[in-house]
Amino acid sequence: MPSIGDTEKALLQKGFKQSDTHHRYYYLYVDGKRTQVFTYMSHRPSGSDVYTPEVASMKRQMYFDSPNQFRAFVRCDISGTQYVDHLREKGILAEED
Repeated sequence: MPSIGDTEKALLQKGFKQSDTHHRYYYLYVDGKRTQVFTYMSHRPSGSDVYTPEVASMKRQMYFDSPNQFRAFVRCDISGTQYVDHLREKGILAEED
């Protein structure tokens, strides 16, 4: 399982910005504009693992087809540019987003 810290680092490196509320919300920004793509995690120490149900939720929120795609994103096997291209191919983001 990926850790909270590794997941947060990957999100922030690839265009997400954090908004602290009851949970840690992360919104994807493309070309300085906030998109509708978001995910969130509960507040826990950064060394804690992201639990399997959270991986499933984050996979769905981030429009990945499998948990393995999400894990590849966290491992940085998928770049921020590749992720945005993935969202455009799925029709989640328009070309100008």
